[in-house]
Amino acid sequence: ICGLENVPSEAERIINGKEAAMNQFPWLVAVTSGGLCTGSVLDEEWIITAKHCVNVGNTVWIKAGVHNRDHNLDNEPNMQIRESKEIYVSDKGDFALIKLPEPLELN
Repeated sequence: ICGLENVPSEAERIINGKEAAMNQFPWLVAVTSGGLCTGSVLDEEWIITAKHCVNVGNTVWIKAGVHNRDHNLDNEPNMQIRESKEIYVSDKGDFALIKLPEPLELN
């Protein structure tokens, strides 16, 4: 009626999805730089994410080992938080590489 598109809430965007089991996807990390995105661990010091998820010149925070970002993080014994050291963005695609100042502990 008002001319605005009926966009489902974020909770409604996943259809027939199920919660992942604890530690099912250990290579995924939360990438925070104003908004919240997902990244993938390439190795102990490098994360790849979408370019639109980072702002070069701003700090990007990486949270690894977190099962559910919406719950109390005190229950996340494997959580590791890192601040970005360097960020490289692609000029030909929507990806960015984030170098961490301290390696993640992988097992």
